Amino acid sequence: MSSKNDDFLGGLFDLDGDGKTSLDEEYIAYKIFEETTNEELDDDPDDDDLDDDDIEDIESDIVPTYHTVPKAAPVVKSSPSTIPTVSVPSKLTKENYPNLRNASRFSIAISIIIGLVISLIPGLVMWATVESYDDKNTAYWFVFLLFFGGGLVVLGIIWSTVIKLISEECNKLHDLKENYLKLLSEEELSAIRKKKRNSGIITACIFGAVIAGLITISAVNTSKLANAYDKAVSLVDIGSYKEAKELFEEIEEKNYHDTSAYILLCEAHIDYERGYISSAYYDMNKVRFSYLSSEQDKVVNDFVKTLKAEYDVYLKEKSEADAKAYRDRITYGVPYVGMSESEIKNTSLGAPSSNVRHNSEMINGERYIANLYDFKSGNKTIFTARCVKGRVTEVWDHRSDPVVPYTPKKNTKSKSDDDPYDVNDYSNEEDFYYDHYDDFFDYYDAEDYYNEHHK
Repeated sequence: MSSKNDDFLGGLFDLDGDGKTSLDEEYIAYKIFEETTNEELDDDPDDDDLDDDDIEDIESDIVPTYHTVPKAAPVVKSSPSTIPTVSVPSKLTKENYPNLRNASRFSIAISIIIGLVISLIPGLVMWATVESYDDKNTAYWFVFLLFFGGGLVVLGIIWSTVIKLISEECNKLHDLKENYLKLLSEEELSAIRKKKRNSGIITACIFGAVIAGLITISAVNTSKLANAYDKAVSLVDIGSYKEAKELFEEIEEKNYHDTSAYILLCEAHIDYERGYISSAYYDMNKVRFSYLSSEQDKVVNDFVKTLKAEYDVYLKEKSEADAKAYRDRITYGVPYVGMSESEIKNTSLGAPSSNVRHNSEMINGERYIANLYDFKSGNKTIFTARCVKGRVTEVWDHRSDPVVPYTPKKNTKSKSDDDPYDVNDYSNEEDFYYDHYDDFFDYYDAEDYYNEHHK
């Protein structure tokens, strides 16, 4: 055995002790440094050298099967100070793979949890900034941009770091799985594939069973809905509209076929039977069917035609009745608010007095002349109607007022400055207003003056 080795590694990987490093031994050295650099396995900081067992494991995993390497103790001639420190990673085995995998998954979960917890601080700051809005504080938007924007930046830094950590752990997890699969024999890989295949089959069966169950439930519900709908339609066909309407309303929220249209049809028939022609007609105007048979469509159209004809008759009769009621109200009644000014002479009171009084009224900022018509019985005014813009706007009915004879008082004193109209010479405000209506805005204005000065 040579005692001198001049290769650049100082004989560190002269595994067979022959004084020189062969190509196989250089390949082993390359793989060791490659594995150490990529950090695929954990380093053991307590080991400074490769022991015999580690070298034998490496030889068995890496050395090509066509070359036989003698199992001899390595001879290292270099001084300890020239030997580089090599950290040997812990070996991945079938037994420790689950623990390493769970550790990576745990690291991912911890990273997410820590990211969420730390995010609470900037999140609370941002929330407090929004909640502290004050429209009276002119500096609010500066504070908002400062704290809310700062919170966004901090959140971005936190989650960029978390995502980076998660990405690294995912890569390690992927590499760990790949290396683990390399440790398995063909039989074990076949068993895993079979297990996955069986799991896929079971998952597909479960998924198919769920889908089949949903389809079955949907089919059953649809069948029940169709049966209820058909039963309600049959009730419509025999004229049981009230019962059909109740059944349709039970399934109305399902929006099945012409349910909503049938409800309106039933309501129209019910109103028609009660004599509410207009209501039935309006209901049928809103009906729109999409699933009627030709026979059902003919029945609906016949009902619409009948309803239209009777509705036209109803409108004509109603118009005639309204006209008669209007005429009777004028002929047998008295002037009323809203009545046309031209009809005021045709009431039961007869024509008003020819002495038409006038005042004015402001409507939407414009002044209009008001006409006051007095209806008399003898010398007594029994009714007064006030008209503006061609319509009666106010009425005063004095027919039930007691007759108070007008007896003017003697003027024993001169008119005072505070009562130039001498209201005490009048026994009531109406006589006072009729004598001085040109001096007051309206009857109520004169009445107020009379009550204020009369003693």
